[in-house]
Amino acid sequence: MNEAFVVRENPDGKYIISLSEKFHEDFPQFVCHQSYGILAARLVGMTYPTFLRYCATHGGELRGKQGYPATYFSKESDAKAIVKEINKGYKAFCAKLTP
Repeated sequence: MNEAFVVRENPDGKYIISLSEKFHEDFPQFVCHQSYGILAARLVGMTYPTFLRYCATHGGELRGKQGYPATYFSKESDAKAIVKEINKGYKAFCAKLTP
Protein backbone atom coordinates (compact mmCIF):
# COMPACT_ATOMS: atom_id res chain seq x y z
CA MET A 1 0.00 0.00 0.00
CA ASN A 2 1.26 3.42 -0.90
CA GLU A 3 1.74 6.25 1.52
CA ALA A 4 -1.09 8.77 1.62
CA PHE A 5 1.01 11.58 3.11
CA VAL A 6 4.52 12.73 2.27
CA VAL A 7 6.92 15.50 3.26
CA ARG A 8 7.58 18.23 0.69
CA GLU A 9 10.14 21.01 0.77
CA ASN A 10 8.82 24.55 0.28
CA PRO A 11 10.76 27.20 -1.66
CA ASP A 12 11.59 28.85 1.69
CA GLY A 13 13.48 25.73 2.81
CA LYS A 14 10.80 24.64 5.29
CA TYR A 15 9.06 21.27 5.10
CA ILE A 16 5.33 20.62 4.97
CA ILE A 17 3.13 17.57 5.24
CA SER A 18 0.91 17.01 2.23
CA LEU A 19 -1.02 14.34 0.36
CA SER A 20 1.03 12.27 -2.05
CA GLU A 21 0.60 12.37 -5.80
CA LYS A 22 -0.22 8.67 -5.68
CA PHE A 23 -3.12 9.37 -3.32
CA HIS A 24 -4.52 11.92 -5.78
CA GLU A 25 -4.11 9.43 -8.64
CA ASP A 26 -5.81 6.65 -6.68
CA PHE A 27 -8.67 8.87 -5.47
CA PRO A 28 -9.30 11.57 -8.11
CA GLN A 29 -12.80 12.10 -6.70
CA PHE A 30 -11.35 13.13 -3.33
CA VAL A 31 -11.51 16.89 -3.15
CA CYS A 32 -10.89 18.85 0.01
CA HIS A 33 -11.63 22.55 -0.21
CA GLN A 34 -10.21 23.35 3.19
CA SER A 35 -7.20 21.75 4.84
CA TYR A 36 -5.77 18.30 4.18
CA GLY A 37 -4.43 18.63 7.71
CA ILE A 38 -7.91 17.81 9.00
CA LEU A 39 -7.69 14.42 7.31
CA ALA A 40 -4.22 13.88 8.79
CA ALA A 41 -5.51 14.81 12.24
CA ARG A 42 -8.42 12.40 12.01
CA LEU A 43 -6.14 9.56 10.87
CA VAL A 44 -4.14 9.89 14.08
CA GLY A 45 -7.28 10.25 16.20
CA MET A 46 -6.99 13.96 16.97
CA THR A 47 -9.01 17.09 16.36
CA TYR A 48 -7.36 19.61 14.07
CA PRO A 49 -6.43 22.03 16.90
CA THR A 50 -4.94 19.17 18.92
CA PHE A 51 -3.02 17.99 15.87
CA LEU A 52 -1.62 21.49 15.32
CA ARG A 53 -0.47 21.63 18.95
CA TYR A 54 1.07 18.17 18.56
CA CYS A 55 2.98 19.31 15.48
CA ALA A 56 4.10 22.50 17.23
CA THR A 57 5.52 20.51 20.16
CA HIS A 58 7.32 18.20 17.73
CA GLY A 59 9.30 20.80 15.79
CA GLY A 60 6.58 22.50 13.78
CA GLU A 61 5.92 26.20 13.37
CA LEU A 62 2.31 27.29 12.93
CA ARG A 63 1.57 29.82 10.20
CA GLY A 64 -1.63 31.46 9.07
CA LYS A 65 -3.83 34.06 10.68
CA GLN A 66 -6.91 33.57 8.53
CA GLY A 67 -8.59 30.35 7.50
CA TYR A 68 -6.83 27.14 8.42
CA PRO A 69 -3.35 27.46 9.90
CA ALA A 70 -0.66 25.12 8.60
CA THR A 71 2.47 23.64 10.12
CA TYR A 72 5.96 24.18 8.69
CA PHE A 73 9.02 22.30 9.86
CA SER A 74 12.66 23.39 9.86
CA LYS A 75 13.85 19.79 10.08
CA GLU A 76 12.69 17.25 7.54
CA SER A 77 13.13 14.50 10.14
CA ASP A 78 10.52 16.10 12.44
CA ALA A 79 7.97 16.18 9.62
CA LYS A 80 8.80 12.62 8.55
CA ALA A 81 8.23 11.32 12.08
CA ILE A 82 4.71 12.77 12.07
CA VAL A 83 4.03 11.53 8.53
CA LYS A 84 5.00 8.03 9.67
CA GLU A 85 2.27 8.14 12.32
CA ILE A 86 -0.30 9.57 9.91
CA ASN A 87 0.40 6.87 7.32
CA LYS A 88 0.15 4.21 10.02
CA GLY A 89 -3.37 5.53 10.74
CA TYR A 90 -4.15 5.60 7.02
CA LYS A 91 -3.13 1.95 6.63
CA ALA A 92 -5.25 0.95 9.64
CA PHE A 93 -8.22 2.82 8.16
CA CYS A 94 -7.81 1.13 4.75
CA ALA A 95 -7.47 -2.29 6.41
CA LYS A 96 -10.89 -1.82 8.01
CA LEU A 97 -12.40 -1.07 4.59
CA THR A 98 -11.02 -4.24 3.02
CA PRO A 99 -13.19 -7.34 3.57
